[in-house]
Amino acid sequence: MVAPLHLNPYGKSRLVIKRLMVLLRAIERDGKHCADEAILAGLFVGVGSIFIAEKLHQSNAFALLLLVNTSLNLAGPIACALLITMRLSPYWVGYSRLGMGAAWLRVVAPAAVTGAILNFYFLLASVVAGVLVSSRQDVIGEFRLIFAVIKPADLAFSSLEASVYVMLTSTWALIESRSSIGKGKPIALVISSVTVHVFAAVMATKIAWIFVRQMIF
Repeated sequence: MVAPLHLNPYGKSRLVIKRLMVLLRAIERDGKHCADEAILAGLFVGVGSIFIAEKLHQSNAFALLLLVNTSLNLAGPIACALLITMRLSPYWVGYSRLGMGAAWLRVVAPAAVTGAILNFYFLLASVVAGVLVSSRQDVIGEFRLIFAVIKPADLAFSSLEASVYVMLTSTWALIESRSSIGKGKPIALVISSVTVHVFAAVMATKIAWIFVRQMIF
């Protein structure tokens, strides 16, 4: 006789492994859909930050510091959250028909992990692009400067911020999609509405995040 799942340690282990595999496959799926766009956005921010700093006749050191702070504290988390939302919201709407627990495992958790990973990709792409287009020829020295400026705590905090934004956007998308589809609204209208509302939610959350960081630190 097979013991019930809640009394069978092997059954629990299989269930945990199964859920972990579902999570890993979802992270891989989300990453494949969004990695290219995150890297491209990072390249754009890297080139743009150096270009603006040089137009203002700022030093290379200042330009690189501006780039790092822009990527860590502003552009990276917001860009990753919005890119993930725009690319994955059609899939999220489809998963909204599932129960909230199943939808959370297939949407919110993997999207949050993907947000943190893409934030790192964004930072790496922006730094590489910024160093390569800067007028100074000491590439190794510039990379050393950047690595000295980027603190592990700042990188972790930036990735956490990206994850929080993506958790907010994906949860919002599931809840709004579930409600709108239940009212008979067309899928295209639901996706459009989710994208607009999520954009506003990310902007409002960023403003709140700035005030919270100022109060804490």
